Amino acid sequence: MRNKKIFILLPDGIGLRNFAYTDFYKIGIDKGFDIVFWNNTPFELTESGFKEIKIQKARVHPLTDFLKKAQVKIELSQNSAESKDPVYDTYRFQLTNRNLKSILKNCYVNWLFFWNNSQKDCFELGRESQFRSEKPNCILIVGILYKRRNQI
Repeated sequence: MRNKKIFILLPDGIGLRNFAYTDFYKIGIDKGFDIVFWNNTPFELTESGFKEIKIQKARVHPLTDFLKKAQVKIELSQNSAESKDPVYDTYRFQLTNRNLKSILKNCYVNWLFFWNNSQKDCFELGRESQFRSEKPNCILIVGILYKRRNQI
């Protein structure tokens, strides 16, 4: 049986302390998980015996803001429909249309929302290309746990 891969984003030293230098890593290895750190800290984890992918020249993709806004709209819509609780609708804010540029941006966000308004598409919308190439079963990002379709 192949090991399940857990991908852990380490944006800072706190994540490093909480996941790499505690029993978390040892327990995961003992349970048969393949743990890989996506490292954005200045520390070299390979010297300590950890598997890592070093983030080189991290920069935000130009579409990130659009994807983030669309993902929030999708999550609010899905949670509202699933729980039938109107409180989620209070978190939907009207997009401002001050000028042509903001109108075009909002049209693109609404287009992303229209074509990706499901749980599966929402997850796919937020995934990075690094995640696609590594194909982890679980992605842990600063306290947020994303599971692939198969349970761990």
